This record gives sequence, C-alpha cells and structure tokens, in this order.
Amino acid sequence: IEFLWVSPSPQAVNGFEKCNWVKNNPLLSTTIMINKVLPLNKIANKFGLTKLYDAYIMTALRLVSTPTIHLENPNFPWEKDGIIISKEFISHKNFTSNYLVKKNGYTFWFKIGDGIELGCVSYFNESKRNELLKTISSLARTLGCHQVHIMTFEDAFLHSVFKEYNWSTGNNIFYKSLGKFSKFDQISLNYSDLNTF
Repeated sequence: IEFLWVSPSPQAVNGFEKCNWVKNNPLLSTTIMINKVLPLNKIANKFGLTKLYDAYIMTALRLVSTPTIHLENPNFPWEKDGIIISKEFISHKNFTSNYLVKKNGYTFWFKIGDGIELGCVSYFNESKRNELLKTISSLARTLGCHQVHIMTFEDAFLHSVFKEYNWSTGNNIFYKSLGKFSKFDQISLNYSDLNTF
C-alpha cells in the first residue's frame, strides 16, 4: 500500500489538515431532476415498503434492461491508467442496493437512495449523448426515482457527459503517503469509489 485516501465529513477536515494529509481537488456534485415521475422510492421509504419496492426494482429491470454482473467494455468506468473493473471488484463493492444494468447499449452502475445515485456509465460516442440522457431519464421514471445524483472529479468522464448542468463542490479528498508516493494530482475518483458503493 503506497497511500491512503479519505473523504472526511466537514467537521473532520481541520483534523486531517493538522495531521499533514494532502488535500486534493474536491469532488463535484450535480442533481438532474426528472419530470413526470411517481416517486416510488420516496413513497416506499415513507411507508416502510422498501422490500416491496426492491422486488419491484428487480422485476422492472428484467423487463426494460439486461442485468449483468460483468463488463463487456474493459474501460468501464475509468478513462485513465488502464484501470479495469473485474467481476471480483463488483462482488467486493456490491454491498447493498447496487445495480449494474445495460439499456439501449449503455451500461449503468448505480444505487437507489433519494433517487438514482449514478456511480458510473460505460463509454460511448459523444454524438450519442442525447440518447444517453433520454435513457437514464427513462430508467429513472421506470424505477420511480425523481432525481439522478452524480458526484465525480472535474476531469472525469461523467463530468464531461453532464458538463452543462450546475455543479457544486462536494466531498473533500485527503491523501496520506505511506512511502514516496506523491502523484496525488493524477488521481481521479468517482462517486462509486466512496464508501457508498
């Protein structure tokens, strides 16, 4: 292990700074509101119907998409450094309520919280960007999610896909070298790297 990284709460930031952890650029976040949707996830949470809603999700996904536990595109969510997500990685990170589905030629990795929390999306030709937006909106409506939340770095693929939306500063990222590693400015993280996925 060459270094550690952490995304602390705002209350803990001063402590990491005092301990000489290296602070990198923060993650950015944006939320895409989905119109004309019955917010089934919010209703399920409010009335304690989460098990019923989970069953609905799996049925709906089988009808409108191709559930998958493998990735046909070896570059799937990262565009740098040849990082490959493997089946073992998915198994390790798949804690709860994570979904990896293929729809209209795109592969999405997300969880459902207060709407869809998008972790990653497979690469595609930029000319098909509008189709991607229509696909993710359609998926959100089918699952009864009123919004899609994204958190990533400015130079990441996800940011370039949704760059015209309003982005706000999200979590701060701190690093601590355990040796001679110092290339922290070359590290790029997605929402899926946080302990949410």
